[in-house]
Amino acid sequence: METEPITDGDKGKLRMKVLADQLGISMDEVTEKNYSKKQLKRMMRDKMYHQQKIAKRQIQKVKKKLKRQDLKQQNLLKPKKKDIRVSMYSSPNQVKVAIDLSFNQHMGEKELRKLFKQIQRCYSCNRRSPAPCQFYLTSVTGQTADIINEKQPGFRNWEIHQEEKHFLEVFKDHREKGTLVFLSPNSPNVLPDATEIQRRNGDYVYMIGGLVDHNVQKGLTLKIAEENGIQHARLPIDQCIQLFTSHVLSVNHVFELMLSASQGLPWSEAFLQIIPQRKQNRSKEVLALIESNKLKKKEEEACTKPVTKT
Repeated sequence: METEPITDGDKGKLRMKVLADQLGISMDEVTEKNYSKKQLKRMMRDKMYHQQKIAKRQIQKVKKKLKRQDLKQQNLLKPKKKDIRVSMYSSPNQVKVAIDLSFNQHMGEKELRKLFKQIQRCYSCNRRSPAPCQFYLTSVTGQTADIINEKQPGFRNWEIHQEEKHFLEVFKDHREKGTLVFLSPNSPNVLPDATEIQRRNGDYVYMIGGLVDHNVQKGLTLKIAEENGIQHARLPIDQCIQLFTSHVLSVNHVFELMLSASQGLPWSEAFLQIIPQRKQNRSKEVLALIESNKLKKKEEEACTKPVTKT
């Protein structure tokens, strides 16, 4: 009895079934979420990468432990410096900076993955800060949540305020008081100086739109603010710095600037420190200011150094 030939479509389904089995998901889930073979392959690569990463970390830990034991035996082990880290929850800095993740429909998977990398940088910056601000993520649902949990399995343990609700619901009280400010590069209003932001402390919330490229969705954040009767403002870029590129900054750069302002660092200094030099059009006056600041820093360090007797 002759068997029916296996078609290319059958082969494709078999390959997808093998990939699904390796990932530990059922074909029903594949059909429900409309996964393509390309997506399953990417998920498999990510899984293999995470497994290799875990194994590599374990090897590094063993090597580090053996090295410490060796140094201890030779009496060469230096005492560890205590890293005094300030927790976000106990930080005196109560300024609220939030990223709105409700823009899924305006970005593809590639842009969503890029957005998550920018969020990682924001989190790392805040965690290492001597006075972390109150960092919020709102609308942590749908595809964005799936990508975050896939790329960062320990995301739920992050020191961050995670909210599945929309920011209008999370910050309902601030909206009613008029202390909810949506940051938009298209806003005609300019944020106050850093000392005022620091003085306000936890009275205000500053929203950052979770968009990778604002140029594609020009005016979207301003439209959302106006439709919902929310205050809106832009960063004082023109007053502080000249840029070669667009005045639309990445999510992580906006967050870092707001974090610096919440700690009282003047906008002019914050822009010079945070915005990459390749994007800056530095005039002679700006370069002179940078050199002056460097000189002051050296003088301060020289004054604080203990005098050694000869």
